[in-house]
Amino acid sequence: MNRIVRSVKLTIASAVVLLLLCTPDLLAQTRTVTGTVTSEGEALPGVTVTEKGTSNGTVTDSDGKFTISVSGSATLVFTFVGMTPQEVAVGSQTNLAVEMVADISQLEEVVIVGYGTAKKADLTGSIVSVGGDDLKKMPVATVAETLTGRLAGVQVTSTEGSPDAEINIRVRGGTSISQDNNPLYIVDGFPVNSISDVSPSDIETITVLKDASSTAIYGSRGANGVVLITTKGGTTDGKVSVNFNTFTGFKRIAKTLDVLAPQDYVKWQYEYAMMRDEDDISSFENFFGTFQDIDLYAGLRGNNWQSQIYGHTGKVFNNDLSVRGGTEKFNYSINYARFQEDAIMLASDYTRDNITVRLNNKPTDKVEIGFTLRYSNTEINGGGANEQNEVSSADSRLKHSVSYSPLSIPGLVSDADDTNEQLVGDLTNPIRATYDNNRYQERTISTLEEVLDGL
Repeated sequence: MNRIVRSVKLTIASAVVLLLLCTPDLLAQTRTVTGTVTSEGEALPGVTVTEKGTSNGTVTDSDGKFTISVSGSATLVFTFVGMTPQEVAVGSQTNLAVEMVADISQLEEVVIVGYGTAKKADLTGSIVSVGGDDLKKMPVATVAETLTGRLAGVQVTSTEGSPDAEINIRVRGGTSISQDNNPLYIVDGFPVNSISDVSPSDIETITVLKDASSTAIYGSRGANGVVLITTKGGTTDGKVSVNFNTFTGFKRIAKTLDVLAPQDYVKWQYEYAMMRDEDDISSFENFFGTFQDIDLYAGLRGNNWQSQIYGHTGKVFNNDLSVRGGTEKFNYSINYARFQEDAIMLASDYTRDNITVRLNNKPTDKVEIGFTLRYSNTEINGGGANEQNEVSSADSRLKHSVSYSPLSIPGLVSDADDTNEQLVGDLTNPIRATYDNNRYQERTISTLEEVLDGL
């Protein structure tokens, strides 16, 4: 009897051990799952089907069907561009029918169009937009510069090198030879002549209307495109937000023009005198001596006028402080920005202070009152390399720094800037030309806007 009991115990123990050894294989057992993926009743090919937490996956065929081997407790993840991702627990199912829906989160984004707003899904015109988060990362002086290279089909160029140089914006290129080709600028719903005095740190979004649909909204003024700017407003969560941003930078001239060395300059003067009158080169000998003595100028170090005029290291400083807060009924935004630039050109600098105050009150659900105050004070020193307000380039200071004599020759050039017309023409000492045309400007702009919206 004891032998029989011991035999039964041994048999049960062996069965338990065998069961434990086989369990991993049972747990690791896989099975095949098939299914079809559709969207609005149509088969959806190219959908990625993966087993969650693994690299096991497949793709639906042209009929939206798929086949995949998964473990017993698998969850399948379905992803497709433009569709909301879905997760389906397989459980005991062997055939799945998955219906995917479009991801409309991006189509719900609101874009400013004309004097109102519209959803991206409803747009039919050519519109490009830049957000404020991208703009605040760009250390630039003016709003127009922030658009450089960021908007397709929009050309942004500087007119010249003065601190207050105007920035030309061309949405569809130049359409007129004699008329203004600038686009129409709208800031918070109000047309303005220039956006140079708007602080980049105070901008929420910039939207550019590029095609003919802008003409239908704004009339002939929008024929060259429309640039819509929205500034930042207050918050509505009942909290006060204080932000301070600062940056600094340096500027150096990228490239200078090659000019003649002193000895080559003297040779050129000799050739010029020979071209004028081969029998009388007194105009050369009176200042430079005989041609046989030209070796005296070898190795001389002349004035590098380009370095003296444009060789400075420019410095840029920008600081802005903003305070924003409020509730759904009343919110406010106060922003102060100061921009300082010491330009690379001699005696050129630029300082601008901007103050913006925005108040919004919503006494009822159907009435909203807005109040905006903008103040800008700009101080400008220097006239730049060219006269941007003149059609002719005769007053260009750049030509003096390139063509003026590198040598101080008695009778030809002196501290009194005595010049000989035959040799120097209308050239002037570059430093004197810079200071003679040095300009001081102080520009103050203040605007007050009140808006009352009601139904």
